[in-house]
Amino acid sequence: MWRETKLTVVFVTHNVREAVRLADRVVLLSSRPGRIVATYDVTIPRPRRIDSPEVAAQAADITDRLREEVASMAVVDEDRLDREQSGLDELELFLPKQPSRPRRVWSATWPKLTALVIGLALWQIVVWTGWKPTYLFPGPATVLHHVWEDRHEVLSGTGTTLRQAVEYFAIALAAGPSSPSPSAGSGPCGPPSSL
Repeated sequence: MWRETKLTVVFVTHNVREAVRLADRVVLLSSRPGRIVATYDVTIPRPRRIDSPEVAAQAADITDRLREEVASMAVVDEDRLDREQSGLDELELFLPKQPSRPRRVWSATWPKLTALVIGLALWQIVVWTGWKPTYLFPGPATVLHHVWEDRHEVLSGTGTTLRQAVEYFAIALAAGPSSPSPSAGSGPCGPPSSL
């Protein structure tokens, strides 16, 4: 990609040989906080092989410096650790308190209730426009009244539908996926033909 476009490419890797093989410059970063520890210009002519002695030699130099950096980070300054931990404790003091359970329930519920009210209001407005006769398109109050009066039948019908859905799903699981049975010499478009 670089040979074709000649654009600058930033490539992040943990593989030092890969970095030397692909890059013109290798930048070694420290761990927290991420700062530049060292920069290495790669002057090995291209194309480079990852197993070439030149790549291996420069990768070894960078790896040695990387090991020094890791070793220096292993020695932890106790005062620094205490300062960082006390800083984290200070951050916790300023965290906002979590709202109470009723407030969280209300926060999750009010958008749904609002959508329901808006839907019912729009339904009623459409009924008031006279778009369809009320015996074909009754208002929400009429429908809800009938649903409440027939709630036992509605619940029974809902239960029947759910039971049938579970039964048919179980049958489908038992039957497994359907696959067309192969029949000799015929495909979806009829028997094969030769030219």
